[in-house]
Amino acid sequence: MVKKIIIIINFFAFSLFMNSQEVSVDLAASKQEVAVNEDFRISLIITSDTDDINIDEYPQLDQCVAIKQYGQSRNINMMASNQGIQKTISINFEYICKISKEGKYDIGPFVIRVKNKKFQSNITSINVSANNVGNNVSNNIKEKNYESDKSNYYIIKTEQTKKEIFENEFVDIEVNLYCYRNYDFRIRNIKKLNYPSNAWIENLLNKNNILSEKVIINNYAYAKHTIEKDRIYISKSGEYEIEPFEINFDGITSNDFFAIQDTIDLKTKPVVINVKPLPPKENEHRNFDGAVGNFNISYSLNPQKINPSEASTLFISLEGEGNFHNIDKINFGVDENIDIYSTKSETKTADNRTKIKTWEIILVPSKPGKYNVSIEDFSYFDANEKKYKTIKGNSIKLTVAGKIIENNKNIKDNSSINTDLENKNLINNENENKIIKDNIVNQEINFLKLNIGSKNELKKIDLLFRFQIILYMMLAAILILFILLKYYNYSFVKNGRFVVQKKAYKNFFTKINNLNKDIPKIGILKGIDSLSNTIETYFIHKFNIKSIEFTRKDIENKLKDYLTSEQVKTLNDYIKQLNIIRFGGNKITTEEFDRITGELKNFIKNIDTNNINNNHKSDKVN
Repeated sequence: MVKKIIIIINFFAFSLFMNSQEVSVDLAASKQEVAVNEDFRISLIITSDTDDINIDEYPQLDQCVAIKQYGQSRNINMMASNQGIQKTISINFEYICKISKEGKYDIGPFVIRVKNKKFQSNITSINVSANNVGNNVSNNIKEKNYESDKSNYYIIKTEQTKKEIFENEFVDIEVNLYCYRNYDFRIRNIKKLNYPSNAWIENLLNKNNILSEKVIINNYAYAKHTIEKDRIYISKSGEYEIEPFEINFDGITSNDFFAIQDTIDLKTKPVVINVKPLPPKENEHRNFDGAVGNFNISYSLNPQKINPSEASTLFISLEGEGNFHNIDKINFGVDENIDIYSTKSETKTADNRTKIKTWEIILVPSKPGKYNVSIEDFSYFDANEKKYKTIKGNSIKLTVAGKIIENNKNIKDNSSINTDLENKNLINNENENKIIKDNIVNQEINFLKLNIGSKNELKKIDLLFRFQIILYMMLAAILILFILLKYYNYSFVKNGRFVVQKKAYKNFFTKINNLNKDIPKIGILKGIDSLSNTIETYFIHKFNIKSIEFTRKDIENKLKDYLTSEQVKTLNDYIKQLNIIRFGGNKITTEEFDRITGELKNFIKNIDTNNINNNHKSDKVN
């Protein structure tokens, strides 16, 4: 117990006598050589034993050097030694830079204040040239169907299984994006392959083949990502050129540690497919009806023993690879006295290669006997072997039990019977024939009703029919109600957006006035945050732009129709000034804060006034 107390006392004693650490300020650039208007990073790393760190002075930069704070990170490290516990705090200020003119430029020094003591960073030099000087992975990609960005970190390629096919033969085409070292990318927009109008297209892209796999290109490791994968069938012969696949995405353009994503545009080379006509068919393949591929047929009849008016189902299954979309039926034949009541088909894909198409045919015999159900020959063109093939048909026996009704079994031919008896018998026979006739008609009616039979079953069918009608009416009412709600919701949103736009100016001034009153309570830093959010909220509501689009680049694109170029520049300057105060640690007084809010009030007032005048002018013109 005494030992534990001594250890705890020593720990606190060492904590009280922590060694102070010297302050270090390092300025580093992600690239020393860049192209004109190429983005690069500047990192200002300050290491000390305290987090009381502020940027006191920013370097004086040339007018063609643009710099913007990108982020800030903080790391704390605690280490115990014989001399005590050492605490190390590292703060990293990150900036994005861009230089618009050739030459050599010095960036720095930054002046840092740590515990009221000033420290100065080093100076880093950047050489700017007109041409791209980034490190290329490979400058000699030899494959003609490859297209890559200027650094060859991203390569796009269209790959096809065949360059020459027959009519209605399939070819698989996929677009793959190869990323050096599995660099990350984020797709912004794509333009898919534009296939000919007479092509049947099946999408083969799924979760199993969208995953990346490692490949080697020119002795460099890339991750392959499949962007598009299709199977197409072209029905007419000729040479077809498919327009390139185009993609716009954000990706890494440098292998430096501080590399950032840039926008990249790539497109593939055109795909050329030569479609040949099918060769003339021979007489033995006269049943050929346009099927191209490789197929197998199976069939069955269930049950094979039934009574008259009972149903038996013929199952036919076609399996393989080919143009299933052109195959409507497999021909079959039945004997007389067998009626075909319904036929349905269904196509399923077992995998990305094999399909199975099934037909179900209901057969109902009207008389007892032994019948043949025959499956006819099926001919197709095997594109791999370049010849026609025929699958021979077969027949299945169907046995129908029961006796045949004889319509005139009671008619007697007896010359010894007198005329009265003969006439009476004739009348009786006519009545019996009428009864038999009615029975046959009733049997046919039963066939048409699919052997419904009893009145109770008819009532059930009638109730089911009425239930379906009511169900359809309810669905129609729900659909109409959904459309009305959508319309009213659209009107509400539209009118609500108009009200928000109209109140944006008033809300801005109300929030600024309240902010000036509350600044002694909340402090300058929270006030700057609230001021930035208020500016952003005004422009989002006034001009209906998204929050994620409120960046320097997007502001210029989104507000160019509403603001002058001078106003956009002024807005960017205010945002830059506020960001320096927010993230750079630059402190300002309450009077300076009031001055900034006053300037912003006048700036927003001019924007709103000009916008109202422009709206009035457009109304007069209209």
